[in-house]
Amino acid sequence: MATESKKKSKHSWLYFGVIWGALMVLIMGVFEPIYYDTPITADTLRHDMLLWVSSGIVLGLVMHLITSWRKSKG
Repeated sequence: MATESKKKSKHSWLYFGVIWGALMVLIMGVFEPIYYDTPITADTLRHDMLLWVSSGIVLGLVMHLITSWRKSKG
């Protein structure tokens, strides 16, 4: 049981990053073009998915590194 919770917390930064990226794809790739009445194409969605999901993973990793660094110092 303890290893299962450890495993979950070990990869939680990755889940956070992917979820954050997916939400940003929805907001910036779907809702924003609808609001400004611009066309949504497969190319723009592909670009937004690559940009926001990779940015979310980097954000999650940086947050994970900062929090683990603070835990080790404190």
